Amino acid sequence: MKKKNGIPAIALVLFLSASLWGCQRQKEEPGKPEGYQIYYINKEETAVVREPYEPEGQTTEELLDELLACLKADYPGYEADFVFNPRNNLLHTLLLAEKAEFDPEQQKMVLKRAVPCQSSRRAALYSAPYREQYIAIHRDEGRYWTAEKVLAAPGRFRVLLAIEDGQVVGYTDVTCAQDENEFYDVFVKKEFRRKGYGKAVLARAIECNGPGGMMALVDAGDAASVGLYEALGFLPSAGENSITARVLL
Repeated sequence: MKKKNGIPAIALVLFLSASLWGCQRQKEEPGKPEGYQIYYINKEETAVVREPYEPEGQTTEELLDELLACLKADYPGYEADFVFNPRNNLLHTLLLAEKAEFDPEQQKMVLKRAVPCQSSRRAALYSAPYREQYIAIHRDEGRYWTAEKVLAAPGRFRVLLAIEDGQVVGYTDVTCAQDENEFYDVFVKKEFRRKGYGKAVLARAIECNGPGGMMALVDAGDAASVGLYEALGFLPSAGENSITARVLL
């Protein structure tokens, strides 16, 4: 459990598309759960929990109303994150009525072909001598994966650093154990931006990933960021954009 601006927040994320993704009716297949299933992160933030769900509503609109009512009853006063497809107009309308706070729409970018990056900027794998510098510039506010948690999970994350004259000027945290690894965070200090450090550290991460898949979520309206990933061989993945909305239950 964590707090955001003094408000307790359960790390509960529902994936919802034009139909329901995180709460969906499964086909009857051997070894797979039947009926609707809800997936959420437990209060201790240590595991993903799956629970069967038998809704009373029949339409998608009734299902959404019922699900929100259940969350309010089970987690009063908590802040919940909804991650959903922008095409889900029903959920968007419901969250607007709940006075939700919306993050910018995220464009999913998928690596299609690695493009060699020739750069004089130094990008290197994290090593212990840079620990304090990395922690000092890491964007921790409002995030579960703080610098220290990332460093404590080497089986989950790989950290790449942008270095100038022995100074850490940027970094990227990228997952390293998935079929499609994801850039979780990319950051360059303000005075070093637009000088090739971001591109260098991303290219080094792609190199370290080898032949595996990679993806990134980028603000859909940020043409510069979209262009940077495209220059490294990423392409937009049609129909897989997402929006995160926060609701006080």
